[in-house]
Amino acid sequence: PKQWLSQRVHVFFVDPIRLRLAPTNEDAQGVARGFALDYPQKWVAKAMPYMQLGLTTLRVAGLAGRLITGFPVPDVGAWLGSQLAALGELKVSAISEVGSLTADPALAEKLLTDVDNY
Repeated sequence: PKQWLSQRVHVFFVDPIRLRLAPTNEDAQGVARGFALDYPQKWVAKAMPYMQLGLTTLRVAGLAGRLITGFPVPDVGAWLGSQLAALGELKVSAISEVGSLTADPALAEKLLTDVDNY
């Protein structure tokens, strides 16, 4: 189920002058609905680097097993490579999705991309 991997958050803005909820993504009746964002669960965000490391390790071990022993180990490298690529695509799509909801998408994407460096 989707709730295990991500959580939905609704973002609303506050009017700093009146200290009230600002009109945020209003519907036809004028009711603020906010912006719905899906964030990965905390454990998914923490586990993603380890999943990438584990998949890379399996790929290297499979290649080494075929080269060193000559044993016909099935080529799982392509499958693992596709899994690593899928994780990378997930990150890129999440960054572009969040960036598109801001006034300056380029700045938001740059800052979100730099998060890995902290």
